[in-house]
Amino acid sequence: MSKKLQLNAKSGFVALPLDILEIEMSPGAFRALAEFCRMANADGFCWPSLAQLSEKLGRSKAAISGYVTELRALDLLETERQKTSNGYNYRLKYRVTFWKKWKTIFCKAPKTTVPKDVKPTECSVQPDERIVDKNHNYKNQTSGKTPEKVEVSNLKQKWEGLTAGCQYPEFTAPPNKELIQKTKHIVGTLAPNPKAISVDIKTTVQHFFNTKQVLLSDDQLTRLLQNTGVLKFIPNAPSLILKALKQEWQTHWKYPPSLEFMSKMFQTLIFENPETASLLKLKFFLGQYTLWQKTLPRHRLSANSDFEKQKHLMQA
Repeated sequence: MSKKLQLNAKSGFVALPLDILEIEMSPGAFRALAEFCRMANADGFCWPSLAQLSEKLGRSKAAISGYVTELRALDLLETERQKTSNGYNYRLKYRVTFWKKWKTIFCKAPKTTVPKDVKPTECSVQPDERIVDKNHNYKNQTSGKTPEKVEVSNLKQKWEGLTAGCQYPEFTAPPNKELIQKTKHIVGTLAPNPKAISVDIKTTVQHFFNTKQVLLSDDQLTRLLQNTGVLKFIPNAPSLILKALKQEWQTHWKYPPSLEFMSKMFQTLIFENPETASLLKLKFFLGQYTLWQKTLPRHRLSANSDFEKQKHLMQA
């Protein structure tokens, strides 16, 4: 097995009857059949174009047509030519002949049960899903919020206390080093980082486009989700993303979405959620502090310095 191959149960699987393995066919035809089964709906229908199949299988359009002819001859696949409203030929409509019956049998098959004496294993925490702060105690959080949300809320309150009643970009007092370091650490999750993509979000988006017969490579999906690290702070983020996709995606769209389309949708979700809005507020406070340092009047610095010298002499 290749070291680069990562098996993820959440990505789904294609279950084929063992009888299919007894049928003599070329390896390319078998791979194409598996792809048709993956895209097929409950009745066995799917509508991929030759270009989409060619990209997915890594074969030429001519080779794909040959696989289709072979599968038709084996009575495993049926095709139906479609026409547009103005009479032009459109892509073929495919039907996996055995899929509807097989899916019914497969769904009715008895499920594997776990013996009573076997304890369920604990779900491991995804390392890229959590923001770790060594200085923060994550135990005994009883407020119902995750540690990340509690940390964001506490930091936001501290910054607001330092800027209350002040005209931008002024502060009532400079933030301490610990506050700045923790805020930079949390805000770091806003940076585009493919490793910070939630597995649940990635699986949800991939499944949605699979149902729409829109083929996306893993690299394409990663690029589309590169700015979603902050979405981990949104409760039920995968469900909200799926709802937004269903609202925004048009039924006649057949090509992958643009990065601009996905980013705009994600930004809407981010600003509508209190936790993620707080994260963006922390980023704003850091920018405000940087500007305050650059625009701080020199006479104020010298006055503070003289005051400290006089205080030191009086104490001496």
